[in-house]
Amino acid sequence: MEFARTIARAVVPRQVWEFMRSRRAAWSVRTFRSFVRKVQIGSRSYSIRIADPVGEEWYRDQPLFPELVAASALRLPPDGLVFDLGAHQSVFAMLLVDEVVPAGRVVAVEASDHNYKVGLENLRLNGKSQVELLHALVGDKEGVETISSTLNVVHSTDRGEGFGGSQVRAVTIDGLVKQYGRPDLIFMDIEGFEFVALQSKPTALQLGVSWVIELHGDDMLEPHGGSNQAFAQLFLETGYTIQLIDSGGRITTLQTIQDLPPSRCHILAIPTKPLAH
Repeated sequence: MEFARTIARAVVPRQVWEFMRSRRAAWSVRTFRSFVRKVQIGSRSYSIRIADPVGEEWYRDQPLFPELVAASALRLPPDGLVFDLGAHQSVFAMLLVDEVVPAGRVVAVEASDHNYKVGLENLRLNGKSQVELLHALVGDKEGVETISSTLNVVHSTDRGEGFGGSQVRAVTIDGLVKQYGRPDLIFMDIEGFEFVALQSKPTALQLGVSWVIELHGDDMLEPHGGSNQAFAQLFLETGYTIQLIDSGGRITTLQTIQDLPPSRCHILAIPTKPLAH
């Protein structure tokens, strides 16, 4: 099945492929019978709106996600500020409030209209007023961008409104810092667009901010001109140590950039310079 999908992507024009994906995603949402599930994640219990097959698969009883184990180990100020970039349906934003900054706040950003609406309901169901959820795409410039309308948003590389594309407000990391102030942590999962979002070297790289990032692998970064190693190099050039987070939340400091795998992985970027305020 995967082989057939790979062949299809090679011969079908990108815009047609995106249109097919968006139609399939829309159909799966329309035909899905939404419900609220009580979910235990680590030691925390949440009421989660399950509104599509992706949410049904992802959000069930499980240990604390390894990237959140790593974030908790940073010992951030309890009243700190976290940016959650690529928030999906706000589940990680709620966990960040509870596990990382229990007396602080989270500014979460989600591009998908469907995920944004489900995320708002999840925040309401769990009384998480400490989370502010924005409907926007994190990019390299402010304005309007075109995204593929799937259950897990991928930025359109042609930057034009192709088949199945939808337009959404674009924000930058610098813009978020200007509006909300310097965060203590940036939690990033933006589906392969992370390289573009950092190419302009936002001021957050100079402010002693810690980062937890899901890298989506060379295959997803290459259409945007990047790779896992090129992304990590942006941090090394600005005085960061790169650590790899394994599936159990254990952290290993990379000795060389070549130790970073080309596949999907989670990294922790820790500033080696004193914090700037």
